[in-house]
Amino acid sequence: MCLAFGAFVAIPVSLITTNTFVLILVFCIASIFALFFIKPTLMKMTNKKNMKSNVSAIIGSVGTVSESIEKNGYGRVNVAGDDWKAQSYNGDAIPAGTKVEVVQQESVIVTVAKVELKQDKEDTCLIG
Repeated sequence: MCLAFGAFVAIPVSLITTNTFVLILVFCIASIFALFFIKPTLMKMTNKKNMKSNVSAIIGSVGTVSESIEKNGYGRVNVAGDDWKAQSYNGDAIPAGTKVEVVQQESVIVTVAKVELKQDKEDTCLIG
């Protein structure tokens, strides 16, 4: 892309002069300009790999069990204002009202683990 930009800039210059040195110089300067200024700008505008989708963004979020999760079964959890079908990470039953962390998401079902708040010098969450 950078070389193509240099070539397109050199085309109008070739209509003005036939001096090969000047054409090569214009081509090189335009290509280097494109390499350092135009390419990074275009890459920032088109590279969206680091953005999480709304669904995968909930992984790691803490929510509350709204409908008890049965042993080796399903229940419902409220995470970030959305209601999700959920299963327990280790297959244990989790009663309604329990704080849980989303550890996995597959389609419309999230896998959650109990969050136990440990009161030390700092608040830490342990997945249990």
